[in-house]
Amino acid sequence: MKLGIILLGSGMSAFWASSLIAAPLVEEFGDLKVDWSNQSLQFTGTSAASTSQDWKTAERLATDAAREAVSKAAESLFIERQAALDQKQLDPQMLQTKQRLKSATFSRRNEYGSDGSLRVNLETRMARLFVLDGLTGESAPLPKDGPTGVIFRVKGNTKPQAVYTLKEQSEGTLLSPLQINKTAYQKNLMGRWYKTPLTAEEQKKSAGQAPLTIDVTATKDGEFTVLKADWDKVSQQALPLLKEAKVAVVVE
Repeated sequence: MKLGIILLGSGMSAFWASSLIAAPLVEEFGDLKVDWSNQSLQFTGTSAASTSQDWKTAERLATDAAREAVSKAAESLFIERQAALDQKQLDPQMLQTKQRLKSATFSRRNEYGSDGSLRVNLETRMARLFVLDGLTGESAPLPKDGPTGVIFRVKGNTKPQAVYTLKEQSEGTLLSPLQINKTAYQKNLMGRWYKTPLTAEEQKKSAGQAPLTIDVTATKDGEFTVLKADWDKVSQQALPLLKEAKVAVVVE
């Protein structure tokens, strides 16, 4: 079965192939691994070697060590990757970052050492860290026969972001983070990020079988701009999908 794609803007050729193998967009910050495609935070911790402690105690010590080791990296990431928000929106939430890591992680895999040490591999959903208060978007039923999502084909350099704004020069801001539906944001933030070429599997997971594709330019971290002519063609169809976070952001 072929997946449909509706292309807009200057490019008219599909930029994924069903035979490609997905390669998630992943960044590493010391012990913290950030997977923007699968939207997960992964980190590890190890308890000291011991012949007397039980494995339950070792697991607790290793988990505490893992959370402490990544807390500073997570706080920095929390600020840097929400560049679209102002400081008043960030400050109250930043204080809760360590607590979120503590309450939201779950163990992926334990590795037991013959010397009594234990290594834990932990993971949590990205939306547990990038909590956003004040979301105003309301869920609305989408047409069954219309586009299934949006692919942003990004020109220019940008770091992956939890939130962003979409702008058009003459009309100003077309989409802001607070317009996103709360349930959608908790599941997908404002969309999943991928490296080009996008695979059929990645497209289906993030933007469905028949997405709109829109060329945008990264003017700075956390801000995309779109040409008026391109936006006018798709605005009525695209905006509800953007508010439902049915988005794949594809960067080079």
